Amino acid sequence: MKISDIMTANVISISKDESVAAAARLLRRYNVGALPVTDRDMRLRGIVTDRDIATRCVAADADPKTTKVGEIMSRGIITASPGDTVGS
Repeated sequence: MKISDIMTANVISISKDESVAAAARLLRRYNVGALPVTDRDMRLRGIVTDRDIATRCVAADADPKTTKVGEIMSRGIITASPGDTVGS
């Protein structure tokens, strides 16, 4: 089985310069738990999850309206290409 068989084609992403509040609204609107984070050139820079928001922003008493996604996102993500095979 290939990655293309199980991947989502229309991915919702967010800019690293957007607020954490904007990310939370997108998570709710699309009923997802994570968003890929991009830079101005639409290059993948990380991922922000609902857990990142809860632990790195809310629990840290940071303001979601002024905190940028790039400040709390998870880095060092691992990617796969649509043609790659699932599994080992």
